[in-house]
Amino acid sequence: MRVCFKRKQIIRAVVLFSILCIIFGFCPSSVSADTGDTVIDQEDTSDVAVPCTELDLGEYKSNMMVGESQILNVTVIPVNSTEQALSFLSSDTNVATINGIGRITANSVGITEISVTCGLVTEKFTLYVDEKKVIVAEELDLGNYESKMTIGGTQLLNITVIPLDAADQSLTYSSSDTAVAAINGIGRITVASLGQTVITVYCGNITASFTLTVVENDTEKTIPITKIKVADYEEELKVDETLMLSATIYPIDATEQTIMYTSNNESIATVSSSGEVKGKSSGYVTISISAGGLTKNVQIHVIEPTKQISLNSNFIILKPGVTFSLEASVFPSNASYQTISYKSSEENIATVSEDGVITAVACGTVTIIAFNEDLSAAATVIVNEKDTSSNSGESLVSTVDSNVSSNMNRTSIITTDECPEVNEITLKELYKTGGKLTVLGNGYSITVEGRNIVNYFNKLSTKIVFSKEKDGVSFVLNGGNNLCGTLSLEISDPEINGNHLYIYNAATGKYCLIETENVKNLELDTPGKYLITSREISNSSWNTWILLGGGIVIVGAVIVYIVCKKKHWFW
Repeated sequence: MRVCFKRKQIIRAVVLFSILCIIFGFCPSSVSADTGDTVIDQEDTSDVAVPCTELDLGEYKSNMMVGESQILNVTVIPVNSTEQALSFLSSDTNVATINGIGRITANSVGITEISVTCGLVTEKFTLYVDEKKVIVAEELDLGNYESKMTIGGTQLLNITVIPLDAADQSLTYSSSDTAVAAINGIGRITVASLGQTVITVYCGNITASFTLTVVENDTEKTIPITKIKVADYEEELKVDETLMLSATIYPIDATEQTIMYTSNNESIATVSSSGEVKGKSSGYVTISISAGGLTKNVQIHVIEPTKQISLNSNFIILKPGVTFSLEASVFPSNASYQTISYKSSEENIATVSEDGVITAVACGTVTIIAFNEDLSAAATVIVNEKDTSSNSGESLVSTVDSNVSSNMNRTSIITTDECPEVNEITLKELYKTGGKLTVLGNGYSITVEGRNIVNYFNKLSTKIVFSKEKDGVSFVLNGGNNLCGTLSLEISDPEINGNHLYIYNAATGKYCLIETENVKNLELDTPGKYLITSREISNSSWNTWILLGGGIVIVGAVIVYIVCKKKHWFW
């Protein structure tokens, strides 16, 4: 009786355990709680620990002065090591300390060992700290000074302490006879009476001096100006801009030191008393610089700057051998430089003449630049052998008139070889005109419409590569970069079949189902990786739970069989 009772308890426990395993084994976990989209789990890989094997201390100073500091720039090797935490240590903090980010501060004279540790790796170096050297003044340069002055005159000394990085730069001054001349704390000498005095300059223990002689005023003697020299200046000046003329009188001790500036045509440019010239209108103007009966003339060309160069087309599609006349207009109309020059970035694709006639040579994309001495403007030219709905030799951009509505539906067709990337200029013109551009690739075509463009600064890569995978065919749109707006993608490759379209979510590491009907003609506004399959893909974690639950049931059944039929094994 006791054996039978124990056997029944065991059987009941095993059956209950099997039922619980079956229930929890089939618990679904593949439905997104946020959106309800069907997702496919990606392979879950655990992080692999990569230990630090070496420390590179970078460039550092092993000798420092008291009060100096430096910061270590330590690199953990390998760079993908999972151990990145660094610790720093100074063997003698009285000599130098080091903080948690590697900044070393020298405190006193001595030697200390600096250690850097990451994981099990430690690098060390010896740091020598010396007393900070004090640079003392060795000489005083008095500069240019006048050793003879007249009563009432003044001069300011310009003293230089040598060496220039001497610690003490403070200067003091004295006059041996203040009744003749006095000198103040900044080195300004003021003459009071006839006689001689010694002017002395002090810096620490260093002195320098000269004898100053005060003589009678000679009102009859004048020193005439022999030359007026003008420093370098720009000979060209834009309207509303300014330039400064700097004139010097020679000899420097000439009696007359007043300089006057005048303009011969103030409607073109004005000049201030200090020599500042301001442009008023385009033309040539002469600025006269006068002093002591001498005059120096300088000529300045005032120009009206170009504000804009406007082209009759910024986006042109041609066939080889066809020409297009590019016309450029300079604004404002009174701008000084009205002559326009033209240049082609790729003359093997299209050439341009001196008067702006573009001639298509071979298939491809080229930029034609129109420029003067102020500004430039660019037009994109696509040379294409394919038939297009636009006429040869005409641009995609038309003049805003009554025919605009008919131009809104104009479509241009090119290939990915001719246009591997749709640039900002092309997208901007499509946006402004509402035109269409279709790019033919290998087994697909991409169409971008001006009305669907929301950001023409986002360039569009027209190259798409379809890759076969276990569950279907994948492709990456625009290299994963942001799109200019909604694009139409038509897949014509007969080998690409399926009615389920997924997009990969890098944040969750899973695919999300976004289309279950027509995957041959798609309207896409999100960059990234897409997957086309012929069926809805089941979640891998669901299958795992099914297998696990089935295994538990089988194991439970075996245990029940052993308990019921082979009970003597347990005795």
